[in-house]
Amino acid sequence: MSDIAPTPSPPVRFIARFIARWQGKLNGWAGERLFPDFASDPELARRARLITGFGFLGFIFGMVYAAFYLLIGHYWGAASSPCAASRMASRRS
Repeated sequence: MSDIAPTPSPPVRFIARFIARWQGKLNGWAGERLFPDFASDPELARRARLITGFGFLGFIFGMVYAAFYLLIGHYWGAASSPCAASRMASRRS
C-alpha cells in the first residue's frame, strides 16, 4: 500500500484556490472597515472582524435568496432581499 496522498481532482483544486484567493481579500476588506479605536485592542479587532465577516455572509445569502425568489416568481421577496442584504453588508463595526 502506498503512503502517498491522492492528488485532488482539478475541480477541487480550482475551488480551493478560489476560496484561498477570496479569503485573503475578505480578510483585508474586513480589516479596512474597522474603527481606529478597535485596531489598538486585538480582542476588539477580532470581534469587529467577525461581525463584519458575518455581515458579508448575510449579504451573500441574501443575494442567493433573491435569486431563488426570482426563480419561483416571488417578485416582492426578490425585491426586499437585496435591500436587507445591502444593509447587512454596509454595517460598519
